[in-house]
Amino acid sequence: MTATQRIALARRELESSVRDVGWERRLVLLVRQALEHAVAEHLAARMPSAERASFSFQLIALRTTLGIDHARRVAWSWDSLSLVCHHKGYAFTPRSNELDAWLEEAEGLL
Repeated sequence: MTATQRIALARRELESSVRDVGWERRLVLLVRQALEHAVAEHLAARMPSAERASFSFQLIALRTTLGIDHARRVAWSWDSLSLVCHHKGYAFTPRSNELDAWLEEAEGLL
């Protein structure tokens, strides 16, 4: 599944009126995957050698292709998504507007 397909699926889920148990967690995982794939696709087109690097390095490499401010927003979004996925998921449920903002960062890379 490409970044564009993941983003479209996440956008449909976010805009859906169906809210079952755990929809936020499912959407957080999907948005994080979409962001990771968007970073990979963005760098593959501009800096192919970064493909073999760690994701942390790829986030740093975005500074050269996007500029520092945009790259920082992407890194902050990924960090926030990871925090919800792994560390504080039990204590922090993201709101729809937060999920939308993180999704917009992924969309901005394509």
